[in-house]
Amino acid sequence: MTHKISLVLGDWSHDDHNMTDMVTVEVNLTPAQIKKAYSAGTAIVGVDLTRDVCSEYEDHKLSDAHYEVFKKSGVLPDSNEDSWMDSDTFAELYLWVCKQGDATFTYKIVANNNASINIGGYGLFE
Repeated sequence: MTHKISLVLGDWSHDDHNMTDMVTVEVNLTPAQIKKAYSAGTAIVGVDLTRDVCSEYEDHKLSDAHYEVFKKSGVLPDSNEDSWMDSDTFAELYLWVCKQGDATFTYKIVANNNASINIGGYGLFE
């Protein structure tokens, strides 16, 4: 069974800078299974992206140590000159870590072209 999931990056709780991005993926696991795979993957890889990478405001680069982990695994190129993270790279690394935790995990990044309707309610938020 295929599931379509949006990975939310940035200030998902909207309690600080309120900036987020979304990467939509088609996956073969449920969200709960993906979280379990990610947890297992972090134990294998030794890097928890959600805790250790881009976790502070304007923290948008991989540390040298983290870059080395992904470089040795063949996920990132040999040159650390471009360790700048963007949403797509962060999502790809997250999904790769999930794959390390569950070899059955498959995914495909897809366009988020869901239709939306703006229905007002601006004053609902303080």
